[in-house]
Amino acid sequence: MPSRTTPSTATGGSAETAAESETVKVDPRFVRSRAQLHAAVLALAAERALAEISISDITDWAGVNRATFYQHYREKDGLLADAMNSALTQELGLLRAGRAAHGSGDTPESQLISYFRHIDRHRAVYRRALGPQGSALVITQVRENLEESVIRGMRPPIEDDVPVWLRAAFLAGALMGMVTAWVRSDNEYSPEAIGDAARQLLTEDRSRLSRAGTDPPGE
Repeated sequence: MPSRTTPSTATGGSAETAAESETVKVDPRFVRSRAQLHAAVLALAAERALAEISISDITDWAGVNRATFYQHYREKDGLLADAMNSALTQELGLLRAGRAAHGSGDTPESQLISYFRHIDRHRAVYRRALGPQGSALVITQVRENLEESVIRGMRPPIEDDVPVWLRAAFLAGALMGMVTAWVRSDNEYSPEAIGDAARQLLTEDRSRLSRAGTDPPGE
């Protein structure tokens, strides 16, 4: 499930011309500098809140100038959201490729645990991004991805008057609260334990849901 963060939203809504878009696809310098910016913001966001990180901090760490930053993004939130989504997509892609090479496919349990392992791997970043001084764009991105996951996990028909989108928002809110509580706490719950707890909590009514929310964001 692709994230809703597109190149235009990542850059703060700036539109690209066809020529610029083509340049993005083929210019290795553009790809390299974007990867450097991603690495920089992820490293810095693991150490302190985004509000405490300046664009100069990011460009100094990445080894690029401010003009290069603005070729990619208009503000820090867009960079952080894009970097987190890119890391998630890459990690899940590698996991799927590894399973395919060994002849094993994804199951609802393995997908959910893979997502929580990604969060645990970048726990310091998620703790700050989802906290009081975090990134509104990241929070929105995670919540929207969770809603899409819940919708994909639903087994129709659901015989009541609650629309699918409203049910998905409700369950995504529960997952969002669970993720936020986990990354902001000092407990030692493993990704596997959190994944199992989420699966149990979201599938109590098995006649309505089929392991809701088990398709990880970024798929």
